[in-house]
Amino acid sequence: MKIEFSLQKKMIIAGLAMVIAADAILALYAMESATSFSRNELAAEKTQIKLLKADIQRALAIQQSIPQTKADCERFEKALYPGSAGYSAVTDELTGVAKQAGLQTVSLAFHTKELPGRNMVELGLDATVNGDYKGVVRFLNGLQRSKSLYIIDTLTLASEPGGQAVAGPLRVVLSLRSYFKNAA
Repeated sequence: MKIEFSLQKKMIIAGLAMVIAADAILALYAMESATSFSRNELAAEKTQIKLLKADIQRALAIQQSIPQTKADCERFEKALYPGSAGYSAVTDELTGVAKQAGLQTVSLAFHTKELPGRNMVELGLDATVNGDYKGVVRFLNGLQRSKSLYIIDTLTLASEPGGQAVAGPLRVVLSLRSYFKNAA
C-alpha cells in the first residue's frame, strides 16, 4: 500500500518541521542567555562575598585594637590637667611658650563647656599675641610640641588698636581649645 501525501499535507508537515526547528533554536538561545546571565550573577555574588569578607576582617581588626584604644584614651585622660589647677597651668604654659618664641601675650580669655558623660571640661581660649612672623611660627610650634593638647580653631591677623596699619610687629588672635579633667 502506497501512502500518498497530498501537497497540502506536505506543506503542513514542512511547516510543522519549521516550527519545531525554530522552537529548538529558541530553546538553545534561551539556555545560552540564561547561562550567561547566571555567569554574570555568579560574578556579582562572588564580588559581594569578597566585600563582605573584607568588612568582616576590618571589624575583627577593630575589635582586636579596642584594648589598645582604651589604654590610649586612659593615658590621654591622665595627662590632662585637673580642673582645679588647669587655668593657671594653661596660662603659665601659654605665656611661657609665647615668651620663648619672643612674643608678648596681650590677652587671654577662657570659656568652659562641660562634656557630659566624659568627666571632662572643654576649655576654649581666646589669646592675642604681638611679635614678628618668626615668633608666631615658633609659638605655634611650641603649642604643637606641648605635652598638653591644644586645638587651634582660628588664627587671625589683627590690626593695631586705632585701625592704623603700621610696619612692625604682628598682632595675632588665636582661638583654641584644650581639655581638663573634671573636678568630680
